[in-house]
Amino acid sequence: MFWTGAALAQERAASDPKVQVEQLQQLRKEVDELRSRLVDAEARAAQSEQLLDQLGQLNEQVTALRTRLGEALAQADQRALERRAAIETVVAVQQQLISGDTTDATARLAAAEQILPPLARARVEAARHAIENRDLANARWYLFLAAYEAQEGR
Repeated sequence: MFWTGAALAQERAASDPKVQVEQLQQLRKEVDELRSRLVDAEARAAQSEQLLDQLGQLNEQVTALRTRLGEALAQADQRALERRAAIETVVAVQQQLISGDTTDATARLAAAEQILPPLARARVEAARHAIENRDLANARWYLFLAAYEAQEGR
């Protein structure tokens, strides 16, 4: 094998105990640095896992809230449909009373009354009492007010 001057000097330096100690210290320093970087990387990985877990929990909460919101909106839609039907009943009974026909008027109003908001409900109750007393003009007036109050949500 052919040795150049630089290779020969390197071979001698490698066999020198002082150089070997320096190289060993350098290697230990590099190993310590790599260990430190590994510990930092593991800590970041653990933190990332924790953040992913928290994100997963937040996603579950968002999903649950969306479900509850959907249910609440469906219930609100259902109540709105029921309220519209009750208002239509009130208006229909009001029209029915114009001709003096009181057939089933109080029963239909009693069913509609349960769905209406408080002030409209009070107006329907007053109309039912007026019908029972054969005061159809006041009954129609109370039903007009009840329909208005129900549309306003009162």
